Amino acid sequence: MSVDPLPSRTRLERNLRKGLPKETRRAWRLLLLLVLAPVVSLAGYVGAARWFLSGPRLRALINTDPGSLSLDYDEATSTFPGHVTIRNLRIRGSNHEVQWIIRLDLARVDYSMPALVQRTFRAERVQGTGMSFSFRHKLDAEEMKGTDLSLLPPIPGFADPPLRSPEQQGPEPAGHPWRIEVRGVRIEHFDEIWFDACHYRGTASLDGAFFLRPGVEVWIGPARVSVESGELRIGRAPIGVSVSGIIDGTFEPFDPPKVHGGEVWQKTSGAVKLDFGFGRLEAFEHLVTSAGTRLEGGTGKATFRASVKQGIARGELRLAVHDGSVLLEKLGLQGDADVRLLIPAWNLGRGTLEFSGSRVVLADVRASGLDDSRRWWGRFDVRSGRIDSTTTARIDAETRDARPLVALLAADLPAWTRDLLKLDAFSATGTVSFGPSLTSVRGLDARGGGFRIRGRYNRDKTSRDGAFLIESGGLSVGIDLQPRSTKLRLLGATKWYEEQRAAYSDGPRADGGTRKVSVARAAIRPVAASGVKASRSRSDTP
Repeated sequence: MSVDPLPSRTRLERNLRKGLPKETRRAWRLLLLLVLAPVVSLAGYVGAARWFLSGPRLRALINTDPGSLSLDYDEATSTFPGHVTIRNLRIRGSNHEVQWIIRLDLARVDYSMPALVQRTFRAERVQGTGMSFSFRHKLDAEEMKGTDLSLLPPIPGFADPPLRSPEQQGPEPAGHPWRIEVRGVRIEHFDEIWFDACHYRGTASLDGAFFLRPGVEVWIGPARVSVESGELRIGRAPIGVSVSGIIDGTFEPFDPPKVHGGEVWQKTSGAVKLDFGFGRLEAFEHLVTSAGTRLEGGTGKATFRASVKQGIARGELRLAVHDGSVLLEKLGLQGDADVRLLIPAWNLGRGTLEFSGSRVVLADVRASGLDDSRRWWGRFDVRSGRIDSTTTARIDAETRDARPLVALLAADLPAWTRDLLKLDAFSATGTVSFGPSLTSVRGLDARGGGFRIRGRYNRDKTSRDGAFLIESGGLSVGIDLQPRSTKLRLLGATKWYEEQRAAYSDGPRADGGTRKVSVARAAIRPVAASGVKASRSRSDTP
């Protein structure tokens, strides 16, 4: 039996060639060419795209000034023209005042091929997941001394600590830099936002757009961050604050080399709607800047609503606390609080905040060290208020009695003044200032029953001083608060107080200010919402 030595496939091909007409064979060749050409072209495109995306050329085109703006990623692939997948994307930026970084675990981008001819990368749709954003202010040598650097977010590629250096102009942009237009951004999982000492982790999403011409022009938005649920930790607080809400914003076009520090906020407009909840007041202990003051216990919730136009925010913060405690140096208050903080103007660039028209209502308050059988209450209306280098407010108050004030004086008062604690109506007006190392009361004038109390009080980290006059009918007593003692002035109290008041407000001082103020208090450098900025002392007038 003979065996055909030719393989079966070869015989089949030979038989087909013999059996097919010449025209049919040409049609098959043409069909094969039409099928193979796109396949070969696509394979060539995939290889070329991998070479271009993974190599140094694209990074060099983008990162012309890596000290100011840089983009990097672990892997970028494109299986067909107009689409690219990026893994572990990192965009990092810096200027004279701040440093920031955006991380994205995965991004799928649909872009326009024709736009590339015009030196424009136009992304029509960007879908991503696993995003985080970190932002920190740079510090100078003086600020380093009072800053807990461990609270700042780490930003790979930048030195730690983030030291402020003399402002330098970056390289001039190329004659015709690339344009980057990104629209239809949708990030499904925005997991982390770390802004100085405020650290949020939770579930959020981002929708938006941005435009960039490196070194020439930037705009962002409209953009929306939707916070579904998460926890905000402030500083080293032992517990966090639950957060949910929406933040809408737009940054108008601006020229990065010509916009410095907080000036970028002047380009910002938008709206904020946030809701907060907390189980203990210790969640906010990092924001308390007054020395010797602590927050404890209590539960509560808060809402913040604001609109922003060109860097000026206007809105309202409502805060309700049940059974919380505020512990001062010599006084503790525990009870309920309802706070309505009106914000007529908040300059986001400068950090100054006006809160005139605000109100604080305290109810069912127990004061430590005093008669607990009489629950205390108080209402405080802010005639004018401002947060700048310190928090200063002109306040009108109505309270049940003078217990907190008497505790503040810390003096063994004469027996006839004890009725101050038995009043059912006590009103006062004065100017109060707080700072990281400052507590100040100026121009106090309080009345209740047959009593009148006038005075001032100042305390910083190392010293205190103050003068009060308590009058009732023909009786009067002066209280002289000295750094380490308290003296009662029983004879000539009114004359003594008037002399003290005149010396405090009008007395000369070498630097042109007023006497005693340099010892009593110091104004504090503006403190950001994060609370990580250190204080810088300077003399101030009363």
